[in-house]
Amino acid sequence: MKAGPCREVFEVWQACVDGVLESPSTAGGAAAAAAATSREPADAAATAASRKEAAVVCADVTRPLFECLARHPEYYDDASVVGGRPAPAAGSGGDDKAAVGAAA
Repeated sequence: MKAGPCREVFEVWQACVDGVLESPSTAGGAAAAAAATSREPADAAATAASRKEAAVVCADVTRPLFECLARHPEYYDDASVVGGRPAPAAGSGGDDKAAVGAAA
């Protein structure tokens, strides 16, 4: 992402999401802080809540990112959008629902 034509808009989006996830005032940030001090894994529910919060807080910068990705399909193919992992080849028996669910 950082080498392509959407680098700048991606960096703005990434900074927004990181800010929400790392903030101790958010569910995810609080869980991450607790995990760092207690050496226990972050609570999955808190992580999911912080991801939802990031989606809401960063909505204004998410739209320009997706618009840029749509303008440059030659650079950002489906593999780079679906969790950064290559999508299974057609007929390979890959589970499309699992790939989409893992990215969400």
